[in-house]
Parts: sequence; C-alpha cells; structure tokens
Amino acid sequence: MESQPDNYFLNFALGRWLAVTGSGGEAIEYLEKAIYLFPSLAGSESRYAVLAVLFRLEGLIEEETQIRYDWWNQAPLFVTNALRLAEVLQESNRLSEALVILENVMYLDPFSMEAHTRLGRL
Repeated sequence: MESQPDNYFLNFALGRWLAVTGSGGEAIEYLEKAIYLFPSLAGSESRYAVLAVLFRLEGLIEEETQIRYDWWNQAPLFVTNALRLAEVLQESNRLSEALVILENVMYLDPFSMEAHTRLGRL
C-alpha cells in the first residue's frame, strides 16, 4: 500500500479484509478510496455493497443512504439495494424520495411482491 496508494485492487482488498476481520472503521477509508478510483465498478458484491453494510453496522445512516444512492446511480439494476435505499429513506422521513425509488423498482422487477406492498403502503 505504501508504494501504490492509488491502486484500486489493493484498496478494495485491504478494505474488504479489514471489514471481515472486524475493523469496520478502518475499512471505510480504503473502500471509499476504491470507489473514488474506480466508481463504475458496481456489481452486486462490489465495494458499494460492503461499504453500505459497514455504514449500517456503524449506525451511519446518512452515509449509508448516500453510498446506496451512489451505487444506484452507477448500477440501477440491483433491486435489493434499491429496496434497502427506500427503507432507509422512509426511516429518515424522506418519503417522496423513497416513493421514486420504489416506482423505479417496479420497472426493474414488476413481479416483486415486496416492492408492490411497500409502494402501496407508502
């Protein structure tokens, strides 16, 4: 890391390793750096996912909301991310934003009973 601090793969690997070993606070720095270096790599097991879970575990709701929005903007195909984003927005009383996310989920997965139910309740 000292010789290649801007190496995406090293930052992601170290961040993920720190997260798994219980050093979530330290992991955040490396995962955020990995996102900065390569923001478009946003698969279902990407650093966005790891970072979102870390933020939730640390109780950092605004940070979790922002990283889920960033993930949604990079890869709006992951319904589970969108559903969690809508949930966090609802918990923060940002109902109109949650509504938009749930409506978008309907285009991605029109047979999602959870999305239908939550949209109806909202």
